[in-house]
Amino acid sequence: MIRKSVYIGGDSRSGGSLLARLFDGTPGVGAYPFENEYFEGRNGNLITFAQFRETGDFRDVELQEVVAKIRKFSEGRLDSKARHGESDPRLDYKEFSQAFWHNLSGKENRGDREIFQAVEDVFFEKTCGLKELSCVVNHNSRTFIADLEEFYNVFEDAYFIHTIRDARSIYASLKSYRYIVDGGKILKMPPEFLNFAVCRWLLSLRCAFENRLKFGDRYIVLEYEKLVQNPEKIMRALSSQVDIGFDRTMLVSTLGGIDWAGDSSFGKLSSTVSNKSLEKYESVLSKHEIALIEKQLGPAIDYLETLDGKRFLGEQELSGIESIVNTLIGDLCDLFDFQNREVVREYYNELFSEMRNLQLA
Repeated sequence: MIRKSVYIGGDSRSGGSLLARLFDGTPGVGAYPFENEYFEGRNGNLITFAQFRETGDFRDVELQEVVAKIRKFSEGRLDSKARHGESDPRLDYKEFSQAFWHNLSGKENRGDREIFQAVEDVFFEKTCGLKELSCVVNHNSRTFIADLEEFYNVFEDAYFIHTIRDARSIYASLKSYRYIVDGGKILKMPPEFLNFAVCRWLLSLRCAFENRLKFGDRYIVLEYEKLVQNPEKIMRALSSQVDIGFDRTMLVSTLGGIDWAGDSSFGKLSSTVSNKSLEKYESVLSKHEIALIEKQLGPAIDYLETLDGKRFLGEQELSGIESIVNTLIGDLCDLFDFQNREVVREYYNELFSEMRNLQLA
């Protein structure tokens, strides 16, 4: 039986990790404890296993990042953001690979979805003891510009959740990434860092309504603020929309069933969902930075705040913000066709790289 798949792929620092951790521990649901790669280069084409079908050589599957990430996890090479550097592998990769190869042996003609499912079967049985999975949840930020058409073709009953968050909070969290590097020291960032962050936020929001209009109800746009303000209401509605029975475990964030410390640039958080982070940007950003963001993004921020009570952003809400975003993006709308994801992806990834270099400088 082909199981349900839920993929969370909004922009960085927009609440995707929290959402994945809320699904963790739900009966019948396996949630990867790290951001696994289903797309080449994180947000490119969907990974395929054509080479394996030609050779029957397990190494051709093992080299793909979806499995290579599992090896890194088992060897403790994936630093857990959730625990601020404390790795917790709990997986014997040799045991995993032997079971995985046994699962695939003699089945070289399997389709891509079946091979992905074989990876999931073995991983969650070996890490969580889950032998019967009705759904797998994976969070990998920045994948909203990936080849989602191919994704939906292979994962026929999948749902994609695009999380968005207040631009001021996003910028504060991106700026505070230095917390992890410098042990709490938040450095003054150059002006271009804020400009890059504004462009990224606009591109993410623009792609959100493009994808929602293209893929319909299987593409869900969720506001982080709504989630933390009323987690039970949102998780009940969300679990209904993706056809997973609501369970009260969805109100506590866990990683492999263990209370999760919180994937925060500001330090460890409670495993219980809290709305205390909503105004935290005020203590991180200068008044000048807040004023600049509100000047550049004010109409979009104001519009989103008027949607109070909306659980998810649907076609009506997103089409309402389309003209606002197009005006704010300005020349970028003329620069490229948003349907050409390769061009958008290249531009977005350049922004991300420039910002990461500034974060770590």
